[in-house]
Amino acid sequence: MATGYEGEEVVISFDDGSMDMPFPATYGTQWTSVAHYSYSPIEGMTMEMTDSSLFHIDGYGTINTQFGSSNVLRIQTHSFSISELNMPPLPPVTTETSYYYYEWITQGGIPAVTMWSDMDETDPNFTTGGISFSVAGAVATDPVRGPVAESFFVGQNYPNPFNPTTNLPISLEQAANVEVTIYNELGEVVSYEQYNFSPGNHTVAFDGNAWASGNYFAQVKAGSQVQTRRMTLLK
Repeated sequence: MATGYEGEEVVISFDDGSMDMPFPATYGTQWTSVAHYSYSPIEGMTMEMTDSSLFHIDGYGTINTQFGSSNVLRIQTHSFSISELNMPPLPPVTTETSYYYYEWITQGGIPAVTMWSDMDETDPNFTTGGISFSVAGAVATDPVRGPVAESFFVGQNYPNPFNPTTNLPISLEQAANVEVTIYNELGEVVSYEQYNFSPGNHTVAFDGNAWASGNYFAQVKAGSQVQTRRMTLLK
């Protein structure tokens, strides 16, 4: 079960530029998001991470699912992270990960379908990964919207890979109702929680004791905005 708490010593900064989809969003639109954050998991250890994503609206049309039909834009996202773990006197340990995922976004800004690659995938036309469906996203044409954070960012979970606990940083400039859903590689929901977060930095903690080893996807919604991060559990 996920729990949320404040006060984690996580420092987050963003490069200049938009973190969110520019409007009007049309076929061919591209934008980037780059975030840097640091934290100290234990005394004497520091972790520095850079989380980058390149977004590209590369398709449009109507999507049909078992839940209904919707007019959608397809967003291709290429995400990659570089982390450096420092624990003197040991030498720094650098880890690089990357993956692709696609979201079919309705006119209401909700992903009807999300499809993701395996970790460290380099081919945007990947053939292995996972998929999840959103009932609301598949059928909604004018969804009811809650408060929307003008600036909303979800960092990469840390540690990652993890066993069995991990933390997901969320940054908001405005108060918002936030939904956090965790999917396994089959698109099944393994955790769902709602939070009423104030402006600022927050951390949601997960305990994967009851989960099998593998890849998981944390989908975070703040109002009509959605971001997804991939997490790997190794037991």
